[in-house]
Amino acid sequence: MYKFAIVSIVLAVIPGLSVTALDGVATDWLSELSIQERAQLQEYGFVERAPGNNRSLGLLPPGALRERVYAEAGEVAPNVLSERLILVEGAASDDDVLAIFNLFYAPTRLSYLRYYNAVKDIDHDLFRECFLTGGPDDRARRPDSPVTEIPESGHLWVQQGLPPFGDVLQEFVFERMGRGFLFVSSNYDSLSYHDVRVLNKGDMITVIAVIPDGPRTIVYALGGARVRPVFSFLGGDRIENSFSSRNAGLFDYLNETFLKPLESRP
Repeated sequence: MYKFAIVSIVLAVIPGLSVTALDGVATDWLSELSIQERAQLQEYGFVERAPGNNRSLGLLPPGALRERVYAEAGEVAPNVLSERLILVEGAASDDDVLAIFNLFYAPTRLSYLRYYNAVKDIDHDLFRECFLTGGPDDRARRPDSPVTEIPESGHLWVQQGLPPFGDVLQEFVFERMGRGFLFVSSNYDSLSYHDVRVLNKGDMITVIAVIPDGPRTIVYALGGARVRPVFSFLGGDRIENSFSSRNAGLFDYLNETFLKPLESRP
């Protein structure tokens, strides 16, 4: 895909990228990337993989964050999976990080976001109505309560309209790490398509890690689902595309809305 001459230049420009990770340890964020992926990161600002299962994950460099995130994914054992590493040559202020955090902490802003499905060449709703609830036993809508400072840790219950599967109760768990944060969501409700079970409870996961560090901002994103094997015979490709394209849509939205504007600042 990339010519050798171009790759050689890229490697000369970014032989490594050592920043302070969430555990306070300087980390080479390029250590797990191939030559082609380093070229892609330089040209597009992100690199993405779609491994067949969680045992093939590998964009995160060794360290505490990798162990934590891949352990979370291992509990789900997804068979539809994508991970993305985004590098922005722009500093994220505390307010910038807080704005990303409040996208999930005050989730009505997620309602009716649009994303592009490249396989179908059509735009879809990423989510429909999204709102806070009191949990499995109290699903009444609650108002958003954005924060002015990222809490140390906690969790929320969020009802999300997830086409074509209907309304799904999700648990959002978050943890502050340095100036950044780690966000993990999982489905409390099972998901069905035309009355056929697609996912069991806890079989869908989204992970977002936001890591501001000096003049750069790094975001790692993972999305996965353990789709039931029956869909190999009942239009499984269509269902799998629904999950994979939705992951890409969410990651693209974060990149375009919150991250790329950092690059244009003086």
